Amino acid sequence: MKKNAETKTALEETKNQLAADTKFLANVKEMCATADEDYEARSKVRGEEIAAVGEAIGILTEDDSKDTMGASGHLGFLQVSARNRRTNSKRQQEAARLLKKTGSKAKSAQLLKLAVAVQGPADAMKQVQEQMDGLIAELKKTQKEEVAKKDYCDKEIHTNEMETKAKEEEKADLEQLMKDLKTAVETLTAEIKALETSVLEMQIELKRGAEDRIKESQDFQKTINEQRATQTVLQKALDRLNAFYAKKAAALIQKSKKASLMGKHKQTPPAQMEYKKSAGASGALTMLEHIIQESKDVEEKAKKAENEALAAYNTFVTDSNAAIAASQESIMTKTEEIAKSNKALVDAKGDVRTNLDDLLSLGEASAALHQDCDFLLKHYTERQESRASEIEGIQAAKAVLGGAKMLFLQK
Repeated sequence: MKKNAETKTALEETKNQLAADTKFLANVKEMCATADEDYEARSKVRGEEIAAVGEAIGILTEDDSKDTMGASGHLGFLQVSARNRRTNSKRQQEAARLLKKTGSKAKSAQLLKLAVAVQGPADAMKQVQEQMDGLIAELKKTQKEEVAKKDYCDKEIHTNEMETKAKEEEKADLEQLMKDLKTAVETLTAEIKALETSVLEMQIELKRGAEDRIKESQDFQKTINEQRATQTVLQKALDRLNAFYAKKAAALIQKSKKASLMGKHKQTPPAQMEYKKSAGASGALTMLEHIIQESKDVEEKAKKAENEALAAYNTFVTDSNAAIAASQESIMTKTEEIAKSNKALVDAKGDVRTNLDDLLSLGEASAALHQDCDFLLKHYTERQESRASEIEGIQAAKAVLGGAKMLFLQK
């Protein structure tokens, strides 16, 4: 009867285990797509096991079997088998509990599936342990790959941000350069226009100066000719008067000499009227001389004024030509600067287009990186901790299956 009770106890435990598995499977159906298949397989096995145990109980309870087996004591193996099965079942249940707890916390369908598998037949535990080893290796590999990917994401995102910042600064510099170049071209264009206006004005002044110089020269020649003609006429008149008065004076001297000779011979000449120079003659001669001198003064002043005007005109022409040459050279230099600025502006526009293409590429790369990395970076710590917890849970369950329950619980 004792053996029969133990067998019934084993059957009851098996039924309870089946009920627990059924309840647990109902909770994890959504997390594991293959749980139904595993459940059906285990249910079938459990059903077959229950049927077999029931049949065994029937056989053991038969009177003939009890008499035969009781005398020989061959039922001892059933006690050992049932005891080992109960021990293995407790270890499996503890391992399953650990796996369920860890799997629920980590939301791992693999651990929940493994928790179901670990409660299977004892002869399947080796395969289950191999699955545990494989899952641990896979989790460690995933941990390592995730660390590498995080490093990659951190590096690539940082590099992308730095390159984007550099390109944005380059874009700002290029836009400022284009603005400066446009301003320079506008300024140079205005300066060239002012210089061209100045050159035109100086050329007009030169033309006017030349015309004025010709007129001044003609006036000078006219003045010189008039003064010299005046001097010639006046000099002739003066010479004529001087010649007349000189002749009369000579006649008077001759007459005086004759009178002196006659006195020596005691002859008295008849009384004669004496010729006297006109009182206004000296004033007329002086006036003529004064007019001639004034004419000469006018001629000298005209010469001096002509020389000064000619020197001033030559200086004006020299200075104007130098200024025109300098302005034309400046116009040429500024025109070359405009050409260089326009070329630099074209190059800058090309650089801006390239810069925009680079920024667009960096933006697309950034979007792709964030799409690929944001979830990982946001949940990296919890994912690492969760996966580490999974590994520890599997290792603990494996240790429990190996008989390290008490040690594990103490830890």
